Amino acid sequence: MGGPGKVFGDDLDEWMVREIAMVTDAVHRKQKIIGICLGAQMLAMILGADVKKNEHFERGFHSVKFHTTEGNPVLKNIPNSEIFWHYHHYGFHTPIDALEIAVSDASLREDHGDYGAGSQGFVNEHILALQFHPEITPETVEVVGEIMEDIEDTYTQSRELIHMLTPIYTASRASEEENCARNVFFKLIDNFLLLN
Repeated sequence: MGGPGKVFGDDLDEWMVREIAMVTDAVHRKQKIIGICLGAQMLAMILGADVKKNEHFERGFHSVKFHTTEGNPVLKNIPNSEIFWHYHHYGFHTPIDALEIAVSDASLREDHGDYGAGSQGFVNEHILALQFHPEITPETVEVVGEIMEDIEDTYTQSRELIHMLTPIYTASRASEEENCARNVFFKLIDNFLLLN
């Protein structure tokens, strides 16, 4: 799941407390779980990673770089990089018992102390966690655009730029295009589900 909010602190909404308990139980039972954005942050926290508010707000269409040279089977037939939608102010480092699979320029600038830089995604035998949004549609971008505040930050695109880029990185990309964001997401899921 994605959505507004955070997964840590004493002021969590009751639904978030219940959600964390449910996902923690699924993690302990080693169920297959895919987490996106807030869901990825929740999985990182459950696995003991540092989850914190980032120095920079990452919003808009930005490049994600995949660690394809390391031979991880989840990254089989995945391009070295792809443009994905981002909308987050919180981030995480890769948990100790997981493999980092992706980073962005913004995540690499985040300092998680002894744990190093931030991450855009990680995987273990049962969990696939992605900070970016591969599931985005033009309609989703439009809904988010209606509530989007004007924020100037290093990794925050303007409403106008997002409006211009949406047809390029969503609707106008042919479904058969080898490395469009949606197809990369489907490949990641297929590869993940084939583990074990």
